Formats: sequence, structure tokens, C-alpha cells
Amino acid sequence: MCGSCFGLCGREVEESSLPEPEGEGGGRLFDKVSREERDTSTIPGVIGRRRRIRRLHCRTGFDVAVYANGKIRGTKSPRNKYGLLEFEAAGLDGQLRIRGVSTGFYITMTPKGRIVGQPEKDQPGTIWIEARMGVTTTYMSLLSQDFAHLGWYLAIKKSGKPKAGHKTNHPYPQKAISFLSRVVGEEFY
Repeated sequence: MCGSCFGLCGREVEESSLPEPEGEGGGRLFDKVSREERDTSTIPGVIGRRRRIRRLHCRTGFDVAVYANGKIRGTKSPRNKYGLLEFEAAGLDGQLRIRGVSTGFYITMTPKGRIVGQPEKDQPGTIWIEARMGVTTTYMSLLSQDFAHLGWYLAIKKSGKPKAGHKTNHPYPQKAISFLSRVVGEEFY
């Protein structure tokens, strides 16, 4: 049987002319590549395997941006460098941290419900709980579970400013708390 078309051409090939599998594992790709070569942490710009670079597009029409002065705002520009966000796992059950790639600030909710950027990731307000609502995603602050039984969410208003946390819990399906996560190609980072 021909190896290039899996026998569809009807051509017969002798067994001795087929290449021998290399290595002990039958020629699998990872048998030929060492663990050090597979590790992506040595590649510049890549931190481990769990690095996710994305843009968050709010249903109000803005992308979330983390600026160098620590402010979180919405931007209409789809190629704004401050709109690149890195998602880091922070625990189980969809807990994560959201960091601005160009500034290094983490999106944080204060105990009063304000959305700000913080350079330290160990602050309690930096952990968000990701929840899917159909096509869109919401991000509830883990810190808000101490203050509000319904939870406070990351939200961008129609003006592009962040919405206060205590205004995001009722009514629940608000446009301001619904986000589409857009994967960023390698040409951006």
C-alpha cells in the first residue's frame, strides 16, 4: 500500500522500501525531542505553558485596557498595546488573575468596588472567577464574596470607564459585565 495516499491510488509498495520508525517509542515526535527542548519557558516572551494572551471585548463596544498609570479603561482601538491581557491561573474553579502585558499591572477590585491596576499579584482583589454565559464570559471578583452575596463583576460602561462593583450585581444580565475573549496572534506580542 502506498504511504502517501493510504492506498487510495491502488499502487503497491514493498515493505522493505518503507522507512523504519526511529527510537524506542515507534518514531513518535516526542521521543526525538528532549524535555528541555519541549519546555516553552526558555523561549523569550513565553512564560510556561499556561500563558494566555487575549483581548477582552465588552458588549458595550470597548476592549479592556490596563494603562501605565494604573487606570483601567475601555478602548475602541482593536490594536491598542494596553489592551493585551495575560490570563494566569490562580486556583481551582475558574479562578484567575488578569495582567496587562505592556504595563505588568493586575486588574484589581478594591473593597469599595473600584477597578484599578496593581503591580503586586498577591493582593486579594486580583483574583477573578471566570464564568461562561452562553457565548460571553463574566469575571466576578473573589474579594466581592465577602461584601456582596450576589458578587461584583468586572464591567465597562458605555462611556469606556469601569463600572463600580456594587452597581454590577442587579439586574444580572447586564451588557457591561459580558465579555468576548479574543485570542491574540503571535504578531502582537
